[in-house]
Amino acid sequence: MILQFMGPIHGDFSFIRKNYSPTPDWLILIGSIGAWPDPNIVDNATRKYGAGEFSKLYYEHTQFPIQTLFISGPHEDHNWLHRRTLNGNLDILPNLTYLKNGYKTTIGNTLNTVSIIGVGKTYSKKHNKNNKPNTRYYTEKDVQTACANGPTDILISHTGLFNEQYGNYKCAAKGLKQIIYATRPTLFVHSGFNCFKEYLFLDTKCFSLKKYQSLTLDWNNNLFNVLNIS
Repeated sequence: MILQFMGPIHGDFSFIRKNYSPTPDWLILIGSIGAWPDPNIVDNATRKYGAGEFSKLYYEHTQFPIQTLFISGPHEDHNWLHRRTLNGNLDILPNLTYLKNGYKTTIGNTLNTVSIIGVGKTYSKKHNKNNKPNTRYYTEKDVQTACANGPTDILISHTGLFNEQYGNYKCAAKGLKQIIYATRPTLFVHSGFNCFKEYLFLDTKCFSLKKYQSLTLDWNNNLFNVLNIS
């Protein structure tokens, strides 16, 4: 099964359509996709980096050409996503599915399945214990939910590991190491620092992706080969 992970696109969905390499079975977007159904409240980062195309796709009910899973980054309409999760409406568009913070899903088929836990958004020490699900920050409760899911194949997040160096930035985000200890994923893919880095934590292979960067791999029964990083 071919999986392609992609860093933040900030609403530039035309970039996705131009960058399948090779055509994956699943596309996995790791935050800040620019999910703003109301074009009047799109934030500055989405306006700056992306085309803000999401609202047009949403109201035209456009089908994604490839099965796509995404977690949220800081640059989404979190109130809207929260209302959808309360109603169980996680299929945002045909072939575009939202993975709620701390939850696990399984993709693939009976012969080759992949379990994925997602922790989107970003970290804030101030907001870590408020447990409000409609903000741009993940919470201690999200981390606990992820840990309780048990073993997983893949962990995806919009941020990295506490005290890990990403370019000129040392990560202050807490909780992700705890999730890796509890769930022992084979692979951890994240973004958040606009820095590419390939590294190990415990026995987990980790990749940090930049904006518009993608990682494509062939996954087969908990083993994977990297096909392309672009």
